[in-house]
Amino acid sequence: MILVTGGTGFIGQATVRELLAHGHAVRLLARDPERSKALFPTAEVIKGDILDKDLSPAFEGVNSLIHLAGLISYTLPRKELFRVNVEGTKNVLSFADGVDKIVFASSVAVYGESGQRLDETQDPRPKTVYGESKLAAEQAVLESGIPAVALRLSVVYGPHSPIWDSILKFFSKGFPIPRSRNTTDLVHVEDVARAFQLALKKGEGVYNIAGGTPIPFTALATLCASALGIRPRFWPVWLVTLLAGLKGKGKEIKIFIKNRDYDATKAAELGWEPTVKLEDGIKGMVEAFQQGRKHA
Repeated sequence: MILVTGGTGFIGQATVRELLAHGHAVRLLARDPERSKALFPTAEVIKGDILDKDLSPAFEGVNSLIHLAGLISYTLPRKELFRVNVEGTKNVLSFADGVDKIVFASSVAVYGESGQRLDETQDPRPKTVYGESKLAAEQAVLESGIPAVALRLSVVYGPHSPIWDSILKFFSKGFPIPRSRNTTDLVHVEDVARAFQLALKKGEGVYNIAGGTPIPFTALATLCASALGIRPRFWPVWLVTLLAGLKGKGKEIKIFIKNRDYDATKAAELGWEPTVKLEDGIKGMVEAFQQGRKHA
């Protein structure tokens, strides 16, 4: 039995689908059991939160744990991010003594910023509170004494991503795009889900899960705009940042145009490599976004 936390999130749903497709018995720890059961009728669902005082019922008969639950934010207060991402993780670990393997959703945010390609030997130097919280949670998992894999996820994209749907909404309304010189790295949610499934069987320690082929930000924006059927409007970075700041999105813009280049070759130890071509992935994501708007 595999216990999954955060199974109804963007990455969580893809991961649970992947596990079920491979015939795994899956149990979800869910704050909304009815929604979870509607999404995954064949999975077992237990009502609960990673901060609950007693999670022992969720762990009965469990031999593997995939821990996805957490907050992704660059604006929430430190106290809240650490309460959920760090204390929540430690709470889950306190009930995991009988588990044979843990696979944890970490983030490339633990690295901070760099102008070079980063692999797992790079010392983590997070520059955001979110990155600090993910690093602290990752360390707790790896120091738990239980065999564990921490997957440091790059920018994850794919159909029905709340973050990407928000970005595409801005693009479709003609919001200007920063003419940034940075490159960025994306990995499709289906590839990420496959990494979690594979890591249950192999590996220990940290692994980058990334597209492996960084693309200039302006080229990425052009791909998205083309799929949306619009012409991109490129403005100077400072001007777009100022405009985004007036709309309360300044920090998100700065994070989005950060230079990203990650070496994911070590993940071959898991039997993993990215398979979804960026052009195909962007097209599918935009199609899902447009279908969602039609039915909204």
